[in-house]
Amino acid sequence: MPRANDFSPDIKTRLAERAGYKCCYLGCGQATAGPSKENNNSEKSNTGVAAHVYSASGGPGARRIPPPEMTHEEIISLDNGIWMCQTHGKYIDNDEETFSVDELKKWKEIGEEVARKMQAFRCSYLDALKEIEHGDSKISNMITYAQKNDPNNDRYNTIDLFLYRQILKMIPESVRLAARHGRFTNRHSSSLRDAMGRYLFDIYSNPVELSFHNKKLQKQKLAMDQALEKLVDELNTSTFIDKERQDDEVYYFIPPEWQMSQEGIERYSLAEDRINRLSMEFIDSFDAFHKLCRGRFLE
Repeated sequence: MPRANDFSPDIKTRLAERAGYKCCYLGCGQATAGPSKENNNSEKSNTGVAAHVYSASGGPGARRIPPPEMTHEEIISLDNGIWMCQTHGKYIDNDEETFSVDELKKWKEIGEEVARKMQAFRCSYLDALKEIEHGDSKISNMITYAQKNDPNNDRYNTIDLFLYRQILKMIPESVRLAARHGRFTNRHSSSLRDAMGRYLFDIYSNPVELSFHNKKLQKQKLAMDQALEKLVDELNTSTFIDKERQDDEVYYFIPPEWQMSQEGIERYSLAEDRINRLSMEFIDSFDAFHKLCRGRFLE
């Protein structure tokens, strides 16, 4: 039997729909609606909950007790609700110090804006949230705060997960394979250098946006960045001074005349050793970073 201060079915549906049926706990984004296999696959499963911002009751265990002037109609209104998954809906009801009224109202606003962007631009939850966070340090700090206080901390580090996936795209497989198999000492294309150069330019141009909230991940990423920078610096020296253009691509290679003298052979050997060593340092740091991220995000 519904309690006097419960939301009506209409209000619950509107809260869920305005959030795109995704949890508004900042950084969660858990889908809360889907099909059920009951009754020959004709039923639906709803794992969301319409949580109250101001408490629905003033009992001993209530959190965020409404002010005296707040009416019954306001308590059960759309404005006093926020759509959550069951885990976070229960969690925010147990801690009014961590989850204040102002905090939850802002999360609701962001959650609905995320849903709007997902619908308008056909993007993922992570893409939409990152777009909203872009350039807004207050929202970035709220995400960090929410994830720091999340009981499912290891699961819902969505912004760090987004950045991890972004880095995998920014440092493409071709660059990693070239470094892993010593291909930078042979003929290699400018597209490999360009990819590494763009990544380094981006991380130094946007140090905040391309930083992990988790300190351990950030420390390992910095080690990888430094290793990659040393490799790029070496490749940008006079080691590869000959170039050729083929099919709109520029290729770098060791000058043939180096092989014509003992001095050239020695110079090539030293350059090869340096590049191979720096390549392996980069790959070792990348592998450590990759392993740490996969373990944390269960990817």
